[in-house]
Amino acid sequence: MNEGNYLLRGARNTLLDMLLEPIGATYPLFDLPVKPDVDVVYYDNPAEVRVSYVQPDVSYQVYEALDKPLKGQHSDRGTDIVLKTDTLKEQVHAFKIKATKILYPEPEADGKLPPAKIPLSNSLFKVANVRVGINAGLVVVPEKSDINYGDKITLTIKNAQKGAYYSIIYYDNGINNQEIEQLMDVNAGPVAEKVAEVRDQDSKIITPAHTRISETLLGDDADLQVKTLYGLREDIQLRIAVIDKNTDLAGMLKAVTTINVAPNLKLASTWVSGTPAIEYNKSGAADYGSMVSIRLIDAQLSTQYRIRLDEIDADATNPAIHDFLCDWMTGIKGVMDIPMSAGVSEDMIVRVIARKTADNLQGELESQVFIAVYPDRGKKITVAANPDPGINGKIVKVYAPQRGIIYQLHNIKTDELLAPPVFYNRNYGIGKTRIGQDFMATKYQEGDAMGTDWMVKSLFAVDAMEDKDNIELPTGAITEDTKFEVLATKSTTGFAAVIKMITAKS
Repeated sequence: MNEGNYLLRGARNTLLDMLLEPIGATYPLFDLPVKPDVDVVYYDNPAEVRVSYVQPDVSYQVYEALDKPLKGQHSDRGTDIVLKTDTLKEQVHAFKIKATKILYPEPEADGKLPPAKIPLSNSLFKVANVRVGINAGLVVVPEKSDINYGDKITLTIKNAQKGAYYSIIYYDNGINNQEIEQLMDVNAGPVAEKVAEVRDQDSKIITPAHTRISETLLGDDADLQVKTLYGLREDIQLRIAVIDKNTDLAGMLKAVTTINVAPNLKLASTWVSGTPAIEYNKSGAADYGSMVSIRLIDAQLSTQYRIRLDEIDADATNPAIHDFLCDWMTGIKGVMDIPMSAGVSEDMIVRVIARKTADNLQGELESQVFIAVYPDRGKKITVAANPDPGINGKIVKVYAPQRGIIYQLHNIKTDELLAPPVFYNRNYGIGKTRIGQDFMATKYQEGDAMGTDWMVKSLFAVDAMEDKDNIELPTGAITEDTKFEVLATKSTTGFAAVIKMITAKS
């Protein structure tokens, strides 16, 4: 029926109502067009039902149950009206329209109104069918909120809708503003699927562009468990994408699940020197007093790191065992160097502490870093006559010798190592005491300063008066001016250095 017919019939009924007053009236037209504005709506949202060519003296109400019609509306202009339903939760709804003629009684001669007339009502013939799509309000429960580095996570969707498909997604938002390779181990699974954004008919974004990181599973009005395809590396916010095949609607659940990832305690660590690798720092040891950094590869951006001195020698001259050697530094992508706050002077073992202050997660990297240090080449050295008048030689004195070092002279002209080498050690002790002990040196690797099976002269110092200590290295008999190298060799590692070149005059 065309528009003119509906309008003509409505005008006709209005005229008849005027002629029949007060003995009768016409019923509302019951064949008016009725349809929903949108056939499918989202879960827990209202639908809108449109009634066309309405009569100006008729009120219209939308209902599912006849005894529960919603508040009536009418239009004085006889145009379309749109009736909004309650929020919808069932999958299918059928709405009808109740039309009620508004009757206004004429006042009596004395001005009083007669009793109200009984309204005339009809239910319109046509039914508005509406389907309900995605329930975006479902509860999502993670298996746990804090996980170990590299673990996958399972999310449980409570009472997932039947016929709807669910998957775990992430998109760049909030704490997710990192590349996917930093957030998760995408190389250990199938290629991550990128999905374009979805917009509604009003161009509003329903689902932003995102990456799907789980399988897509079908709901069945029961709890549904979905697991990530990749192990997680950083704190991340996860969402659930939904596709309802019954309604062809797509969207995502409102629930935002934050997963905290603990520091990676298996992160490899090594040391690098801040001194150019020219004469020293090229054979696995750092120059005495040089700056050293601990290097990490692929650190976590959400984690802070700090170097801690570990125990290497319970009697070490530096008693600050377990002290921190730098301030906290936040992880960076790729190569990360953590500089120590002071130059190195002794062999040491260090470890790296990793913490996440936001999540209160902290641990110690499993790897230890051993830093070998060359002997100190800055010792004061003097040359004096040998007190034995029968020996035409010199005595080379090394002042304030370094603990754990074997000192020895090397005759440059003859390329000989002079015996005996002297081993110096200092421990915190009980008083001003010297303990002398000679011992047979063990075999060293080729290239070490010492020879094989040298008798080593030892001096152990156990007091705190380090400035009074010195060692003496005899040159033996010399008949001409002779050049010597004063060699210092670490007794523990074998790393050696020429600490000075001297000339002994005949």
